[in-house]
Amino acid sequence: MKKKLINGVFAFMIVIAAISCSKSDTNVPSTNTITGKWNGSITGPGGPSHQITFNFKAGGSFAVDSASTSLTDWATGTWILAADSVRAVYTFLDGIQGTYSIAGKYSADFKTMIGTLGINSSTSGYGTFVVAK
Repeated sequence: MKKKLINGVFAFMIVIAAISCSKSDTNVPSTNTITGKWNGSITGPGGPSHQITFNFKAGGSFAVDSASTSLTDWATGTWILAADSVRAVYTFLDGIQGTYSIAGKYSADFKTMIGTLGINSSTSGYGTFVVAK
């Protein structure tokens, strides 16, 4: 009788341990990421919008392909993501000269990003962008 009680308690403890060690669904990190190509448009000061591709690369590197009516501009830079806020700084290699910064909000649910851009370290004052993955 004592042996059955000990075995029963032991089995109960194993079940409790297994339940308490299982992973909770609420702690599973999101698999959504901004890494990859995002296509959309950018609207500068006083001008029409034009197509743009943001390429957020692993490790924090960033590339821009801005297809205007007359030329294609390539820019490179870096990006960071904090919660749902995205920031990037990039410098054009050809065509448009200068360094620009963007700040936007990332929606994992809708795979969209909306934000503003500015000149040098300012993330606003120059235009807006809307891109989708």
